[in-house]
Amino acid sequence: QCLSTEVSCESGAAMAATLANGGLCPLSGDQVLNPSSTRSMLSMMQVAGMNDYSRTFHFKTSVPAKSSKSGTLLIVVPGVMGAMCWSPELDAYENSWKSVHFCQELVSAFQLHSFDIRTPFRQVVTYRQGEPYMNTAHGHMICYWDGCAHYLMYLVMVAAITWGESYRAMGLYWMGSFLMRLIVYIPGNVVGKYGTQLRPSFIMNAPHIIVSVWACFRIASQPPAREASPMGIQEDHRKRLVQRPLDLLFTLYLIPATAFCIFRGLVVLDCPAEMCQKYVQDYEPYLRDPTAYPRIQMLVNMLYSVPYYTVTLYGLVVPGCSWIPDLALVHAGAVAQAQFAHIGASLHTRTPFTYRVPEEAKALFLFINILYGAVPQLFSYRCISSPEFFLTPKENKKDE
Repeated sequence: QCLSTEVSCESGAAMAATLANGGLCPLSGDQVLNPSSTRSMLSMMQVAGMNDYSRTFHFKTSVPAKSSKSGTLLIVVPGVMGAMCWSPELDAYENSWKSVHFCQELVSAFQLHSFDIRTPFRQVVTYRQGEPYMNTAHGHMICYWDGCAHYLMYLVMVAAITWGESYRAMGLYWMGSFLMRLIVYIPGNVVGKYGTQLRPSFIMNAPHIIVSVWACFRIASQPPAREASPMGIQEDHRKRLVQRPLDLLFTLYLIPATAFCIFRGLVVLDCPAEMCQKYVQDYEPYLRDPTAYPRIQMLVNMLYSVPYYTVTLYGLVVPGCSWIPDLALVHAGAVAQAQFAHIGASLHTRTPFTYRVPEEAKALFLFINILYGAVPQLFSYRCISSPEFFLTPKENKKDE
């Protein structure tokens, strides 16, 4: 393949990564080579892949490689990476001298030599092997969310604490996001395809969970800072649902959203109905991913979001449900985290090709899932900015 005129650095790198992954293609998730054949191929590449320069290259880098007269050089670091270089100028051994020099510098810079055992890079690889579920598409998406969204929430809460202002609203939003991440991620690691590969490093999550759960209780115990005039509260209480067009739109949304949660819950429970089978095949094949994260996510949506939508419908009709704004914030944070992880993982290259959203269904998939994630954000903003309908008028205390 290295001598092929149609091979590119991208396709060659995919071949090298497949060899580095024991014959499992990291792009499609298919086992294209069995492990024994991969091991034999890497052995041949190590002893004879660089023509007469093979022994010297092995001494300097220790990694299997294969060169060609076309100027390509394919290298494999088993369990770590694969790469292909191209430069047409050849040396006396008929190898691309620039590619050889680059590979030697790469191995030296990142300490990829087989006998560089106690190096920071090898320790990182060992950590990744200790928690393989972090390399899944869902693992990547929650890391992105933690590193961006949660980090910004922490900064906002720290700033509010520093300035002596209330941080309860942002804290409730973070609480929903954190709890949704925790409820899906931890059980998914246990019951998914990596459940048999749990290592002691998994226990390292315990301190983070304990402190975060304590923070959730701390935030929930803070007094709410919502205030409104008694006249405004009484005026909103007198309005019927049809006189509040925005609340009417939210009510109309909650009914199909509830049905959608139930439907996807039935899909992951392997409902034999033809509509469920067609949906998972044509629109969201990621729901069958063996990592189990999407299954647990949909079950959580059905068991948590459906009761939430039910009580929210009640709160939009009956005035004085003061718990609605807090619950809306928690739900908005939970849905934001869940939809970010679900949409990203459904399209991520680390998800096997057979479980990714088909190209022809991508527009509809994005529209439905973005709408499902965006409306709770708008509803929580409505509850914070105009909470009069959900508040109860304070009783006037008589002076003695």
